[in-house]
Amino acid sequence: MRYDSMTNQQFPVLPLDALTALNEKYSFSLWEQAGDNHSVVRFCTSWATKRENVERLIEDIVNLA
Repeated sequence: MRYDSMTNQQFPVLPLDALTALNEKYSFSLWEQAGDNHSVVRFCTSWATKRENVERLIEDIVNLA
């Protein structure tokens, strides 16, 4: 994580080639460049976001690594 966030916003550093695949299933904001091949992105959940949706996102990120 780029920042220590105790909120509903999280800022992982991800490889640029992973962003295309994630963008097909999830909404996120490009936050800042993190070197030549990585970017910081912002994921934001709402009070209505289901736990299983967050778990699926985490699983998809792990599988892309």
